[in-house]
Amino acid sequence: MGADAIVSGPLFDVRAQVMVDHMLDEILQEVGDYALYQWRMNLEDSWREPTGAYMAQTNLARRERDLVTNDHGSLYGPWLEGTGSRNPDTRFKGYAAARRATATVQRKAKQLGQPAADKWVARINGEGG
Repeated sequence: MGADAIVSGPLFDVRAQVMVDHMLDEILQEVGDYALYQWRMNLEDSWREPTGAYMAQTNLARRERDLVTNDHGSLYGPWLEGTGSRNPDTRFKGYAAARRATATVQRKAKQLGQPAADKWVARINGEGG
């Protein structure tokens, strides 16, 4: 004696994977946007007289499936961060703005991505539009 069940919906066809991909993209974008914002705010808080030249080079860019903050390979980037080869030889030890931003983002990543995860999980479960 057997039983038959009819299953349908996003979990049982390709829509679930598409929705998961959209969810991951949205979470990456949210976390990436916050990372760039936090990096820029750390820089802004550190500078005595900002000109905006370096800040204008900072952006969020796609690298394969990831989003990364970068400064377009600026020659000043490592020096400003404090990781340049000349930092040990000078009084200026850098701002550590990117490292501080990374630490903040790591603490807040789950909180930042939760709204998108909640929205897409509800859609995958057939709730909402």
